[in-house]
Amino acid sequence: MMSKKITLLATLFLSLFFLTACMSDFQSYFKPEETSSRASSKKQEKSEKEASSSKKSSKASSSKKEKKESETETSSSKKMEELPANASEAPTDKIYATGDSVVYYRKDGDTLEAATPDYEGYTKKFVQKILGEPENVLNDPKYLVETFSEKERENLVKLYQEGHLTDEQLRAFWAGAIDIAQATRFGQTYTVYIYKQGQVQLVFKEDNLIYITPNPEVLYFN
Repeated sequence: MMSKKITLLATLFLSLFFLTACMSDFQSYFKPEETSSRASSKKQEKSEKEASSSKKSSKASSSKKEKKESETETSSSKKMEELPANASEAPTDKIYATGDSVVYYRKDGDTLEAATPDYEGYTKKFVQKILGEPENVLNDPKYLVETFSEKERENLVKLYQEGHLTDEQLRAFWAGAIDIAQATRFGQTYTVYIYKQGQVQLVFKEDNLIYITPNPEVLYFN
């Protein structure tokens, strides 16, 4: 699992500061607006009578609906816990996190710990069988240091705005992207596959997939 403690460098401080600011704006933006209008007393009385008469007739159907939704949620929860052990055991409609993969983000002083999923068995050839030929293949350290993390920030923020990521998931994947950029600075080499005009980036260390933009169209994870 890509879980590690990362010493915050100046770049990471600035990046996390930006992300925190964005998160605050997003949470404010997506907060439902409160309704200030009020109906007249006559309309209120009419509504109350209608609601009272319809409450009894809809009680049974509402109860059945709630029960069905509860059963669906339980089924979904069970499904979310079932991840394939490796790529060969996973469906081939998209990339699947493997094993006991989890996503989390924790910060303690100047140290943070972030975990993103494992992708056991997903090689470059295997990924191409599922997603097709990449639009671009990059292994230029300059791209990984200067452009990769910036582009990934845009991707993650967009996914967060669309409701595909929680706050913690956003921070965890962002920390993972920053870690890749920082490791490149210290000499680590990676290969990046680009899909969907840059909206999906996959990072390989040698021939092993270690990171993918958590776009639900191409990735399934807990």
